[in-house]
Amino acid sequence: MSETRKNIYLLIATNCLNTIYFIFLNTFLISFLFKHTTENVSEISLYNFMGYLTVGILAYATGNWVKRGNRLLMYELGILGTFIFFVAFIFLQEKITNHVILCGIIFGIITALKAFPVNLIIADNVAASQLIAFKGYLESIKNIVKIATPVILGFFLTFDSYFHTVAFLALLSLVEFVLFAQIKAPRQKQLPKLKIKEYCLESRKNSFVNYLYGIEFCRGITIEGGLLTLITLYTVYLFKTDFNLGLISSIFGGFIIVFNFIFGRYCKYKYFANILLVTGILVVLSVIIFIFFPNRTNFIFYNFCFTVVSQFMRMICDINIFNVSNMTEIKQYKNEYFIVREIFLNIGRLVSFGMLYILGVIAHFEILKYFLLVLTVFIALMCYYGIRLNHRFIKTGRLT
Repeated sequence: MSETRKNIYLLIATNCLNTIYFIFLNTFLISFLFKHTTENVSEISLYNFMGYLTVGILAYATGNWVKRGNRLLMYELGILGTFIFFVAFIFLQEKITNHVILCGIIFGIITALKAFPVNLIIADNVAASQLIAFKGYLESIKNIVKIATPVILGFFLTFDSYFHTVAFLALLSLVEFVLFAQIKAPRQKQLPKLKIKEYCLESRKNSFVNYLYGIEFCRGITIEGGLLTLITLYTVYLFKTDFNLGLISSIFGGFIIVFNFIFGRYCKYKYFANILLVTGILVVLSVIIFIFFPNRTNFIFYNFCFTVVSQFMRMICDINIFNVSNMTEIKQYKNEYFIVREIFLNIGRLVSFGMLYILGVIAHFEILKYFLLVLTVFIALMCYYGIRLNHRFIKTGRLT
């Protein structure tokens, strides 16, 4: 087996393990904090706000370190941080609710150490011509994990204990470390320091970059920010147990895995704009239905639409992120490009969680359904930017 193919398989394996952590940290841990802080939305928002504030700061602070070839080491430190976090949770249990801000900061450190270098690691190991297939098959495999994980975690968290579940996750993080340690970094020449200011001046008139950063800002507000958290909280609020939360997530994952396989197998760049248009309309209509007819059935329909739409948008966005990074005028600033992208993404997250925190303090929980509508509008804006970006790709002949 070639070194490149081996690295790709290892990246898929570690991404799948990270999916399990993500489901716990962004779904069940939020459920745990929500239930043990007397359904306090502001506490959940504070946890996420501090986390993503930390991500934004670290993405910039570690830029030079990563650019000079330390991206694998940085990711490995993120794995060790994950293990330490799980071990701390085992000892603290319910007392973790007394340290929400600290937990948010630790979550932010872990996310920054993993999320930022992994994009560069993928760019190093996956050719542009393989991106659609790579993302399609990766997401299909990850969704097999997404089907099984929520039900298993939900069952054990409801009927057993957080202690045994988190102990298992800590063990998985050690497995991830062993797997990831086998990835070999490509040889790189000595690179100069980051030139953020120079990059911004060079790229400010680049429409591809501007559309991409607009997408990432909206992505931070919605599918990787307050909207995702609010949907999780509403699910817990309406259906009460972690098992129901996991069951709903797994059922949705069963549908999505089929869509992901079709995407990876048959989708072409020229279809991206149409996919974004249809899915954007679908999710906006579903939230309007829920606002005017608020019940469990309509919420499940909205949740399903959001889940399907967010999955397609993640894949299309990720592919476009790498396509823009491989443009001739961006290649020499690839690290700067990813750092600024991370900043826009986290600004969106901070705006979203900041608004959710304020509303959690001053408003009753049921009133927050109207905030769902506000945040879903940003999904429509995200689709618009995505359509413009892909039309621009096709028009200029960059992609076919």
